[in-house]
Amino acid sequence: MNLRSVMPATAVKIDFMRARMGVVIANELIKRAMAGEVGCFFSMENLHTFGTPDTRVTSCYSYDLNGMQVRSDPPWMVDAIEFALTRGIEIKRDDMQDYEEAREVAARLRLILTEAKYG
Repeated sequence: MNLRSVMPATAVKIDFMRARMGVVIANELIKRAMAGEVGCFFSMENLHTFGTPDTRVTSCYSYDLNGMQVRSDPPWMVDAIEFALTRGIEIKRDDMQDYEEAREVAARLRLILTEAKYG
């Protein structure tokens, strides 16, 4: 698979990393991400994944205008739900405020991302 043809925006991100950090450091981060290390690099594009997502966080909390705490999905889950849909997998949510449901959804999304990476 030619990364530049199937994931052009990801290729641009990698080029930017190499220009900003230097080729040696950027390539080391990419190698570590491809080996499964969290927090080095991850991208999803055109039904493909590259690197390793940081999927440890399953909830983000903020406060609405009434001072009530509101739970939402972290960005990796939002992106992964969209990615799953492009593969024909619909992730249904019953209660966005349910932390346990979020953990279950996160576990399912981790499997989908792993299968996309290695499948």
